Amino acid sequence: YAYLLSWSPSGGLKTLWSMSEPEEVTSVAVSPNYVIVGLSGYSGEQGIVNAYSINGKELWSYTFPYSWIRGVDYVTISPNQQLIAAATFGAELPYGDLTVFNAATGNAIWSYTYGTSQFLGTKEAIFSPNGNYLLLIAGNGYASGGYVILFNAYNGQVIWDISDLADPWVASFSPDGQYIVVGSANSYAWGGHNH
Repeated sequence: YAYLLSWSPSGGLKTLWSMSEPEEVTSVAVSPNYVIVGLSGYSGEQGIVNAYSINGKELWSYTFPYSWIRGVDYVTISPNQQLIAAATFGAELPYGDLTVFNAATGNAIWSYTYGTSQFLGTKEAIFSPNGNYLLLIAGNGYASGGYVILFNAYNGQVIWDISDLADPWVASFSPDGQYIVVGSANSYAWGGHNH
């Protein structure tokens, strides 16, 4: 299920609406106009992104068309509410990709599959404060192949990418969009330090 809740000092906590979903809900995002739900098909189905209005009306649904996608790790809405980004993972980690949708129609605008001989599992996708850029962090669970990639949010052009930050797990933009902080880890057999 996906639930939209509200809270006020006078009225307390209320369930505004709930939606039964066909697969496990693994990511959610909310904005003044949209509720976005990412689903993971652990029962053998493919990853799905469902979009609802803030009033609970189903707007669109997107099922990933390739069989190796099994779920949606992360969904996010751009600050101007024009774009939706979904970061996915595969049936056997560490496969994954990033897809950006038109928020109003659900049409896929662009997608990016990262890695060469080894695809990497996604951790986060984050829009810049002005919505013009989209940051992706992805890693393979080890210290040998993490990616931090900055895209033009509207056309998918890679602005820059860094692949030597161990295994990145979290990231954030500064409020003015001028700086990005990334937390990464050297894990498993690689040893070493966290950064």
